[in-house]
Amino acid sequence: VSTPADFRQLTPYVFRLALQQSGVDILEPMLCFELQIPQVASSKAITDLQKLMSEIEDISCNNEWCHIKGKVPLNTSKDYASEVSSYTKGLGVFMVKPCGYQITKGDYSDNIRMNEKDKLLFMFQKSMSSK
Repeated sequence: VSTPADFRQLTPYVFRLALQQSGVDILEPMLCFELQIPQVASSKAITDLQKLMSEIEDISCNNEWCHIKGKVPLNTSKDYASEVSSYTKGLGVFMVKPCGYQITKGDYSDNIRMNEKDKLLFMFQKSMSSK
């Protein structure tokens, strides 16, 4: 027997599957960022920003500090401010502000914890076992 909770849990998966099959482009929020870090941490920061799928627009460094500007998807950068604070021992600052949207790159269903097919199979098996 299905419950209202089953429906609430299944709805996002079915909705995303329908969007995916319809060929609709999914937009993701972008953040403009400024990263100020000690120069000794700059190579780690640049590597991290590449992993976060950021677009680095400007890098300027002096003897002690680096200032990096660019854009990064919201979804990949949610916890990065705390990471910066950790690897710079509290000296680094990662500041962001909303700056538009871009078409999601890759498979936007990667963020779903359970594959849609697995979720649908689970619901089907659950409904069949109750008969």
